Amino acid sequence: MAKVWTINVQVNTLYMSQLSGTGTWENPIGRGQYFNDNVRMTAVSNDPSDNVHVGNDNDFVLTVGADDQIRWQISEMNPIFGNHRSVVMYGFAKGDNWDNNLTPPGLDPVEVTSAVLLNGFDATSQPSGEFLRTDNVDSSVPHTTVRAKAKSATINYHMKVLLLDTSDIENPTISKYIQIDPKISIQK
Repeated sequence: MAKVWTINVQVNTLYMSQLSGTGTWENPIGRGQYFNDNVRMTAVSNDPSDNVHVGNDNDFVLTVGADDQIRWQISEMNPIFGNHRSVVMYGFAKGDNWDNNLTPPGLDPVEVTSAVLLNGFDATSQPSGEFLRTDNVDSSVPHTTVRAKAKSATINYHMKVLLLDTSDIENPTISKYIQIDPKISIQK
């Protein structure tokens, strides 16, 4: 049975902001560079019996099967620190074995729900009144599907990421164009 995998990519934007150079849309910085624990990846499927897969951009390998869908969600590693930075993925440079094994990447806009505890943290009993709030936030989710005829292979691919300055939340600006190079393993 095909699975749906979500790869959560967390980026340390403080580290990324210190990289030399800015890059361009066509030529992002960081190609072939490993950011180690400044890029963390965690993957989970829709199958509750699957393990969670964790790694960094250097050692993360997700093993998938035919017809599995792979989705990516990227976020700032420390969003509560007031650093006025964020990240968004703007594409892939497809590496070796992509076209033979994965469908062309696509993008779906989705709503992501976040929950906020307004009061009552560490209370001895459930607070009365309104103590919870949920909000929906628009998010863009890149995705691909493993082809049915896929062969066992390791697929190197290159995520293209924008590092954003969000000092003016209404008008974010691009600080850097960055490329991150993880892997996907297909087992038959």
